[in-house]
Order: sequence, then structure tokens, then C-alpha cells
Amino acid sequence: MVIDNENFLEGLIKLRKVISSPYLLLVLAALFWGGNFSVGKALVSVMPPVTMSTIRWSVSFLLFLPLAYRDVSNNKETLRRNWKAVLGLAVTGIAMFNALAYLSMEYTTSINASLMNAMAPVVIVVLSVIYLKDRFNAVQLSGILLSIAGVIWIITRGDISRIIHFSFNPGDLIMVVAVSAWGAYSVMMKKFGGRLPGRGTFLLTMLVGIICLLPFTVYELITLESPLVLEPLNYLQLAYISVFPSVLAFLCWNKGLLAVGPSKASVYLNLIVVFVALFGIIFLDERLYSFQIIGGILVVAGVYLSNRAGMKKASVSRRGIKRASHL
Repeated sequence: MVIDNENFLEGLIKLRKVISSPYLLLVLAALFWGGNFSVGKALVSVMPPVTMSTIRWSVSFLLFLPLAYRDVSNNKETLRRNWKAVLGLAVTGIAMFNALAYLSMEYTTSINASLMNAMAPVVIVVLSVIYLKDRFNAVQLSGILLSIAGVIWIITRGDISRIIHFSFNPGDLIMVVAVSAWGAYSVMMKKFGGRLPGRGTFLLTMLVGIICLLPFTVYELITLESPLVLEPLNYLQLAYISVFPSVLAFLCWNKGLLAVGPSKASVYLNLIVVFVALFGIIFLDERLYSFQIIGGILVVAGVYLSNRAGMKKASVSRRGIKRASHL
């Protein structure tokens, strides 16, 4: 068998270009975050949600430490001066969001949880108006109302009478709180991100978030009705949520976002719901219902409108773009 060296090298160069494509990196980030919902849903049936979140971030911290410890060391004074911001980011983005997201999936499907999560950009717009005094126009307002309508449609399962009887799935409501926590995290990152080192801040927020979660983890473990027994598959699931939606998604997203800009990158976040739906149907035996499709379309359309109007007004510099892995 004779191998044409020139064609072989040309093939390798093309493969390298494909692998390093920012668009592929953005798809991979969405894939990894989508997998977090599906794997988290499966794992939460055998492990308490806060314990799961603590293990996830502990492993992620150890993996990310070699990549970011110098950034912490070189910016000690900056991080010390902004300790309140770091604490706020850790509590909302690391401790609250992830633990509440896993807790929600004890009661609701991974598809529903991901649809709620899709509303995060709208929550960020609303909180930015309240706390950062940003302004929004009529188009953004219509997008916000459209997304809220979509969430209400999902929570009520297309039956508005559930609002009158206050008959909701607690998991859906918990996920709304989780998304609100993520919105608070994002607004704080928007306000303080420009003065904080990216990797160093992410590493430190992981550490502080783990410390915040530890008391709740201890409580979960000592109140277990039966000993925690994990199968080999569960260890693989823990490894997945610790590596792929945390460290690897963070690296893929940031590299892709810096290459194509926030407006183009934000579109790829809509793929999270698509991946979660596929994984849920294939691996978790979940069903996709009409109320989820209708609600999801309303949420995504609202996000598109609210973000598109904002993108036309302002151009975000690459230096100010910072986003940590949240799913």
C-alpha cells in the first residue's frame, strides 16, 4: 500500500483546520453543556444534587488549577480588592446555579430544565436594566414578554388553568430560581469582569463555590436514608460532568467566542436545547411534548429579539468578553 505523502499532509492540514474551527468549538461547547443536563438527570437519581455539584466542581478545580494558578498568582492584589465580586460570582454562578439545576431534575425532565435555561439571556437583559441601568427598546421588551410567555406555557404544560390552581411542577420552579441566579452571576460579570483576570477569577470562584457547598453536602450525606452506592457507570457520569461541561466547554466557548464575536456565538447556545432533547429521547426515554415545542419556540424567539436589538446598539470589545462554564 503506497501513501501519497503530499495528499496525506494536505489531509492533515484540512483536518486541523476543521478541528480548530471556532464554529466547531462553539458546537462542542453547546454539546458538552447539553450533555450536562442529560447526564445530570441520570446521575441525580442515585446521588444527592448538592453532593454531585460539589464533586463536579472539586474535580474541575483540580483539572483547571495547572491552567490558571499563575493567573491567580499574578493578580493577587486585584482579586483581593474585588473579593466581594468574587464571592458574589462564586455563590450565584458556581454554588447556586448548578446545585439548583441538578435539584430541579429530581422533579422535572432534562428537556424542561434546558428550556428554562434557554431563557437566561432574557433574565440577564432584565437584571441589567434593574441593576446596571441599561435601557431596552420596544423590540427587546417584546422579546422579554415572548420568552416569559414561553416559560409560562412550559410550566403550565399548555394549561393556563394551572396558574389559577397554582399547580406546577416544583422542578420547573426551582429551575427558574437557578436561571435567576445565573442571571445575577452574568450581570456581576458584566459589571466587574473588565477588571478581573478571566482564568484566575474562574478558578477562584470554583474554590469559593466548593466551600459554600460543603455544609449542604455534609447535611445531604448524613441525612441519607441508605448508604451511597455507585456503579461503574456513575463514576463515568461524574467524570463527564466534571470535565466536559466544566473545563472543556469553558475553553471551547471562550476560544470560539473570541474568534467570531458574541453576536454570532450566542446563536449556538440554542443548540443546547436541541442536544438535550436528542439525548433525553435516546438515552433517558423522555418524550418531547407539543407544549415543550411551542414553549421552546417562544423562548428562543424572545431571546433572539431581545439580544438582536441590543447587539445593534453596542459593539463589545474582545477584551471585555468573559464567560465561564455554567452548565
